[in-house]
Order: sequence, then structure tokens, then C-alpha cells
Amino acid sequence: MINATSHHAAMSVPHRDAASGSARPGFCQAKPVWRLNGEPRQVGSPRRRSLFGSLVAIALAALPGVAAAQPADRDWSLTLGAGAGLVPDYEGSDDWEIRPLPVIRADWRDTLFVDGLSAGVRTRFADDRVTVGAIARYDFGRDESDNGALRGLGDVDGSVELGGFVRGQVDIFTAGLTVVQDVAGGHDGLLAEGEIGIAVPVDRRIRLTAMASATYADDSYMQSLFGVDAAQAARSGYTAFDPSGGIKDVGLSAGGTYLVTDRISIGTRLSYTRLLGDAADSPIVDQAGSADQIAGILFVGYAF
Repeated sequence: MINATSHHAAMSVPHRDAASGSARPGFCQAKPVWRLNGEPRQVGSPRRRSLFGSLVAIALAALPGVAAAQPADRDWSLTLGAGAGLVPDYEGSDDWEIRPLPVIRADWRDTLFVDGLSAGVRTRFADDRVTVGAIARYDFGRDESDNGALRGLGDVDGSVELGGFVRGQVDIFTAGLTVVQDVAGGHDGLLAEGEIGIAVPVDRRIRLTAMASATYADDSYMQSLFGVDAAQAARSGYTAFDPSGGIKDVGLSAGGTYLVTDRISIGTRLSYTRLLGDAADSPIVDQAGSADQIAGILFVGYAF
């Protein structure tokens, strides 16, 4: 059964070479959320899940560049659009929700960029084959009202993540690494997100992409998102669980974009993520959810 609730939803469109890896999506006004095989949750939670942000970033990294559609003397670019995603309602859940997704990406002189609630600066080397930069991004955290499995665990506050990235590209192959640290007392942790991918232009309008990824999370992140302390155990009924840092997940994704006109693109992406180690052993995953995380997205973008 599908139930309609309300939730703040968001989306970002990473720059084609921003290399922000799992750049978090932007924020918009409250939108309806359709829940699949899960309990209705409270209305108005402005929280974000990391898996959802990662899916959005990976999916829209495939969006074609818009430089060809711009005057040669213009210093800026802007892409706006919308879409919908089917995602787990928290990282490790076996319930899904369908969420509307506004799209925004802005760029100035191929140096400063804004992708929803991510922003940064970059520079290129080696004939534009290597990109390095700094990034700041925001994650809205998690509400215990997101799912019945989270009751008694409390909320995870929003995080301001600061860090850097490096990305390399050789022909149709890419590789990147993003490292960020929360500095706002949300999950308090460090994340290192690596990826390798391939982008194949079938013709001037169709582009197919595939990517493999892995994420390292430190002790603080793991405790915030997957741990159960003594007080939480007493409230929730779960056994206390103290996870350690390590490789949190690995994933595969594939999709494609179609250039309808020089300015309008449509695309889709499917993603599979496997939680590993203590993330998979957490009670909210092992007992109440699933280590297998499947998600999908469909979107359209317009380049101004």
C-alpha cells in the first residue's frame, strides 16, 4: 500500500567535473512523499539521508555539460529541473519512498560551483584531466520519526561537512576521491568516498554511464548513524551496539541521459549499495532493515 505524507525534499546537480563524489542535494519547500511498504511518519521533517544524497549526486553527474549551449563569452552556467526518486527512507532501511526532486546547478568560470546545498572551488591541471578542489556541503541528518525502526534512537542533527576532492579523467574513464569532516556537531564524523566510472557517448544525444564506489566512515559517523548506546537501547528495545570505523559500503550504479535539445536533458539511474561491516551488523539494519540498498531516479534538466 502507498501512503501520502509530507516531507522536505531536495536535489543537487553536481558539476560534470566537480568531483564532489557524494555531494548532498539542495533544499526546497515541503513536497508530498509516497511511502512504499512502510509506516506513515510524522509530517514536516526536514532531514536528509546520506544514501539519497549519494544517489542524486551519482545520477546527475551524468547530466551533459551545457557549455555548448552557452555564448562563448559568458562566464556562468545554470541548470534547473525536476525529477523523482525511489529511495530507502533511512540508510539501512528496507522501506522505500518516492520523493519529488528539484534540480539546481550553477557554475562561474569553471571555478566556483554550487550544487544544491553543496558549494566549492576547483582548479584543473594536466590539460584538464585532473581536477582538485575544496567543498562544503550540508546534510540534514535523520529523524527518529522517519521510520518505526528508529523510535527511541533520537534524531541525528544536521551536519556541515568541509573537505576536499580530487578527480582524474582519461578518455571515457574517471576516478575520484572526496574526503569531508563534519564540523557542526551532527554526525561528527569523517567520510572518504571513492569512485571509478565510465561514460560512453553512444552518439551526440545519448550517453551511458556506469560507476563503482566505496565509502569509508570513521567511528563517530558509524556511532551516530548505526550505533545504539545504553540510553537508546533502553528506549528502543535494541541491544546496545558500538560500531567501529571502516569501509561502510560498496556500490554499483548505471544509467543514461538523452539530450532532447541543446538545452534539455532527461535521464535515469539505478543504484545498488551493499552495507558492510558494522554498518550491516547494526540492529537497525540487521534486525529492522536490510544491508541491500536499491534506489532509482528519473529526472529532466534545462540548461540556461
